Amino acid sequence: MTDEQTIDEQIIYEGKIPVKTLMATQGSLMTFWNIGLLKAWINSKRVTLKITSQRIEFVKGLMSTAQESVELYRANDTDYSQTFLQKKFGVGTIRIISADSTAPLIVFPIADPAAYREKIRNAIMAERKRMGTTLKESG
Repeated sequence: MTDEQTIDEQIIYEGKIPVKTLMATQGSLMTFWNIGLLKAWINSKRVTLKITSQRIEFVKGLMSTAQESVELYRANDTDYSQTFLQKKFGVGTIRIISADSTAPLIVFPIADPAAYREKIRNAIMAERKRMGTTLKESG
């Protein structure tokens, strides 16, 4: 990667998955059980998410870690969903369909999914333009 490519890279989101996001994603009963709260807290500590104007990076694990990176210009489609409980918590799930063979489907919970989905969509279009690539639809 050249210095020119890294200079243009802007961070859209960086951090751990918030506990409230996991509580709302994993079910309403979990919020009332100590085991469910503990599980949500542990899961929030095991995933770090970084979304930039050029890529999405996941780092998973507590004791051992695995890192996955997907270049945004390889993304084919994005959407988000919110269950009733997720809406109450202000969180949801973003889904990105990718042409990357190691990560064809990227799914993660996040606060304010509509806003982040739009930021990601705009970053995908800008990165494709910067890279000089286009999406070829099959059909």
